[in-house]
Amino acid sequence: MVDDTERMLRDSVAAFVQRGEGPARLRRVRGTKPGFERDSWNRIVEAGWIGLHLPEESGGFGLGLAELAVVMEELGRGLAPEPAASAGVLAAGALAYAGGDAAALVPKVISGEILPCPAWQEAEGDHAGQTCATRAEGGRLTGIKRFVLAPEGADGYVTTARDGDAAALWWVEAGAEGLSVDTQIRTDGGWIGSVRFENTPARRVADAGTTGVALARAVDEARLAAAAELVGVMTAAFDMTVEFVKQRSQFGKPIGSFQALQHRIVDIWTQKELARAAVMRAVELFDRTTDPHERAVVVSAAKARCTDAALLITRQAIQLHGGMGYTDEADIGLYLKRALVLGAWLGNGAAMRRRFAALSPTEQAA
Repeated sequence: MVDDTERMLRDSVAAFVQRGEGPARLRRVRGTKPGFERDSWNRIVEAGWIGLHLPEESGGFGLGLAELAVVMEELGRGLAPEPAASAGVLAAGALAYAGGDAAALVPKVISGEILPCPAWQEAEGDHAGQTCATRAEGGRLTGIKRFVLAPEGADGYVTTARDGDAAALWWVEAGAEGLSVDTQIRTDGGWIGSVRFENTPARRVADAGTTGVALARAVDEARLAAAAELVGVMTAAFDMTVEFVKQRSQFGKPIGSFQALQHRIVDIWTQKELARAAVMRAVELFDRTTDPHERAVVVSAAKARCTDAALLITRQAIQLHGGMGYTDEADIGLYLKRALVLGAWLGNGAAMRRRFAALSPTEQAA
């Protein structure tokens, strides 16, 4: 049930997206660095959308994941290129849940004073950061982090390094000595890359005892944020396609009147609604329990469902647009590209199903 607060929040984000021109803005910034507009990020911050779900003791607003999901869905509808999920959810969440000096950075993130970039992953598929070969000695880091989203344009990096047996959380200022960033363009026109530390000065902001738990929680919340964003992507693609088949004529009548196409539209509508329901279920559970195992199970299901549904719907949408759907000039292709990036981030559908099966009781997995 959507309350008045969520409805007003949705309208506010939708207005921001509309003013930003959606796909037209994405076309302007894709392939350019840093891949997003800092002015638009500042407007997101000024609107108060960053930190909605974070605890009040860390400077957040203490609301639930439902409000975060609303924001992410609407940003997904408009293909907003800003790193809301990676910076505003994953990086800010890791800092907030680690507490201490890490949490002291969160108000600066929420106010827009700093834009953090999470750089914790080193091995493919290791989304928990368990494989950490980066070493810390005398307050300086040496190592390399891979699969870093939007690595340029950040004010600093939330990263992990070992100065003992386990990895602790560190903050590295952008432009620090010995820090280098190597980037590659993503399918959707944004950037992904590696961040290398070579005896780079850093500040330890959390110890190993809290880092693992904080990072795991933040990663799962980022997965849920990505799932909600995928709902926005697939919803926009679906709406565009329905409007197109109503207007496109063949054999003297709108192609939307053809029964075969109506069945395809109904099929993808069903997948869209199932995906939305999976996110709503995950949001409800996140706001009801703090059990990390229960949260991990439900968010794995939501991310898997939304990834598969978004890829199916955007591919079907391109087909239903006909030959023009395959051209770069057609906006519908931008939604498929964003679905590919978001679906792969923090585990694709297959990876999330394997995780769900591994975490679920035997009878449930069966």
